[in-house]
Order: sequence, then C-alpha cells, then structure tokens
Amino acid sequence: AGEYFKDLWGTIVNAYKKPAGTLSNLAVSGKASVSLGICAIQVLLFSFIFLFLGVKINSLVSFSGYKIVSTPLFFFIAILAGAAILAVWAAFAMVFARTMAKKEMTYTQGLGVAAAKAIAQMPFTALTALFILIFPIISQFTLVLTALFYQAGALLCYFFIPASMNAFSADDKNKKIWQLFVTFLVNLLAGMIISWIYMQIVGGSLNSALSTMLSGLM
Repeated sequence: AGEYFKDLWGTIVNAYKKPAGTLSNLAVSGKASVSLGICAIQVLLFSFIFLFLGVKINSLVSFSGYKIVSTPLFFFIAILAGAAILAVWAAFAMVFARTMAKKEMTYTQGLGVAAAKAIAQMPFTALTALFILIFPIISQFTLVLTALFYQAGALLCYFFIPASMNAFSADDKNKKIWQLFVTFLVNLLAGMIISWIYMQIVGGSLNSALSTMLSGLM
C-alpha cells in the first residue's frame, strides 16, 4: 500500500512538473491501478462540490426541520456521474486512437488519458469545493470565483489530454488537430448528457422536497 500511494502521489506531482513525459508514459504504460486511483480522487473531489452545495442550500431554510435537498443523494449521484464521465472519456480516447490515428490503444491505456484529464481538474475541483464550503453560495463573488476556478481546470485539460495521447495521435499533424477536436467535442456532449441525467434525478428530489415544504406551510 505504501509503494502504491508513493507511486500515485509521485505521478500526480510529476504530471505538474513534467507534464509532457509523465502524462504520455501514464497512458502508454497502461497502469490501471494508478489511473483508477487518480480518477477516484478526482471523482471524490467532484462529489464534495455537490455535498457542500447541498449543505449550504439546506442551511438557507430552517422551517420545521425541512431539508430542500438530500445531501446523500447529491453526493452519491455525483460520484456516479463523475465516474461515468471519466469512464466514457477513456472509451472515446480508445475509439478515436483506433479509428482516426489507426493506432492500437487498450481501455486501460484509455484510462491513462482519463487520468490525465482528472489530474488537470483535480486542484481546481478542490478549490471549487472549498470556496462553496467557506463562502455564502448566494454571494456573486462566490459564483464568479468558483466558476473561474472550475473552468480553469477544464482549460488545462486541453493541454494535458493531448500530452497523454501523444503516442496515440495521428502522425499527420493536420489530422491530429481534427482528431483532438472531435475527441473533445464528443466528450463535451457525453458530459452534457450525463449532467442532464444527473439533474433529472436530483431535480426530481429537489422538486419533491419543495412541494413537501410548501404543503407544510399551507
């Protein structure tokens, strides 16, 4: 366990110090244990955003003990959504490497690409969760700051992911550009679909809680 966490932490640190070589090796080596560990950390941090958000929303209303949202539901569905996004990303990376670059990539190597995405978002996701926990959620300052940090992580993905896919990109530089564009586009669509499903589940719970609270008021 000690060796594993040392390897895990070393990979994360080196990804920021030497992203080109570290991220490329992460995908090529196909070390599923390290990639899964990195993805798990990002998914957990991502779920904390919704956990803290649920706590803050409930703190705004204190009528007869009613809670607007179910924080456990927010938390666990966010875990499933975050894991699904990274799992889908690994699959898309594998498909695009095989079809557009004509290079063999296994799913475990695709997980290495997903781990690169997770590393890029990790510190910004943690800061987003921290700001939601510390500052009032109705503050415009909080909204702007959290949006800025979370989008900064998304922006870093556009640098880390190509570095991780370097060995699996098309040899033709022009084709490589379109490969990366289509990869990001499909991942964006997949993320939107998963987010929509998440909001359908959580939104139903939120509407139910609001209806119960209103009926109690009446």
